Amino acid sequence: MSPLADIYVVIYQNNGLYNHWSLFIDGPTEEEKLLLHIEGRPQHFRFESKYSNAHKSAKVLEMIKMCRVAVSKTAEIEKIAEEQEVKNQYAGYNCQDYNIELLDRLEECGLIDRTDPDYKEKKELVKSKQKGLF
Repeated sequence: MSPLADIYVVIYQNNGLYNHWSLFIDGPTEEEKLLLHIEGRPQHFRFESKYSNAHKSAKVLEMIKMCRVAVSKTAEIEKIAEEQEVKNQYAGYNCQDYNIELLDRLEECGLIDRTDPDYKEKKELVKSKQKGLF
């Protein structure tokens, strides 16, 4: 059986209007800890992935553990995140919208079990923290 990684939505303190969010795959080794997010400013966001440990960031306000996935699925999740549409055509679109839509896409692809009661509860919690105009 493949080792498992926890998936978190990470909420960071931000100097801007809204807190920054990323999806964090917490792999078992430092080389398997991956942050997926969009960076930039409204209507000029771009996807970024980087190997980094969110647990060590001083700017983290909250980490919401969503589910667990096989570490062997990390590359597939990263590819889906990279291909996820960044809706720069909407002025109110931000990283929070991107993360919610990415979770939806991972559900559609069968990488996250949308019927899991614990996951459903966590997703509703994440949605309740969303701020923005989109």
